[in-house]
Amino acid sequence: IQKVEKSLAIVLFERTNKRVMLTPKGKLVTEKFLNVLASLKQLEGLRDDQAGQTLRLGIFPTLAPFFLPKFIPKLKSILSSLTVYVSEDKTNGITAQLLRGELDCILVAYPLEDNAQLLHQIVFDDPFYLAVSNKNKLSKKRMISLNDLKDETILLMDEGHCLRDQALDICHHQLLHVDPNYRSTSLETLRAMVSSDWGVTFVPKICLDENPLISYIPIKKPQLKRTIALYWRKSVVQPEVIQQFLEGIRASLVS
Repeated sequence: IQKVEKSLAIVLFERTNKRVMLTPKGKLVTEKFLNVLASLKQLEGLRDDQAGQTLRLGIFPTLAPFFLPKFIPKLKSILSSLTVYVSEDKTNGITAQLLRGELDCILVAYPLEDNAQLLHQIVFDDPFYLAVSNKNKLSKKRMISLNDLKDETILLMDEGHCLRDQALDICHHQLLHVDPNYRSTSLETLRAMVSSDWGVTFVPKICLDENPLISYIPIKKPQLKRTIALYWRKSVVQPEVIQQFLEGIRASLVS
C-alpha cells in the first residue's frame, strides 16, 4: 500500500496507533479500484463458450452473393447462438486478413497456396457449366464436350479472381482460345457479354441464374469443378467454434 501511495503521490490511509482510516482521496481511489476489479470480474466471466458466439468469415466475390443468401438463413436455424460477420474480397485479400488475425476463417477455392500456417476441410464441390448466348449454335446442345469449344472465344474474369485461374487452367489444358482483350471485373458483367454473343464462359453451378438470353449447358466427363474449402489458422484460440461452424455449413447444405 505504501508503494501505491508513493507512486500516486497520495496518502490513502490515515494511520494512528489505534486505527487506520481512509483519507478523502483514499476513498476516491478505492472507488476507482473497485470499478477496475468489477471490470476484471466481467472479463473472467467471458468463458470460451461465451466468447465463441461470434465468427469473422472471409469469402470471395464469385461465391459470396450466391452462397450466402441460401446458407445464412439455414445456418441461423441450426446455430442460433452464433453470429457471423462477413468480409468479402478476392482470395489474396481475405487470406492476408486471415493470416493477420483479422478473420477467423475463410471460404476459398481449394487448394490454397502458401498455407503452411493454416488448416482446412473440404466443404463442397461446385461443377462448372458452359454459359453461351441463345444466339450461339451450341445453345441447342444438351451436353457440351470441350472439343466443341475449339472455335469459340472464352471470356474470363480479371486478374486476382480465382474463377479466372480455374477457367484459365481449363483453357490451357484444352488449348482453347481466350479473348486477350477482355477481362471482366464481375460475373454479372461477364454474363452480359455472353448474352450479347461476344463469347462463352464457364460458370459454377451455384452461380447459375434464369437469364432468358443465356443457356447453361453441362460439360461431359471429365467433370470440371471447383472445390470450396474452409481454412483457418493452426493457432486459432477456439477451434471448437470453427468445427461448430463447419458442421453448421454442412448441415445447411443438405437441409
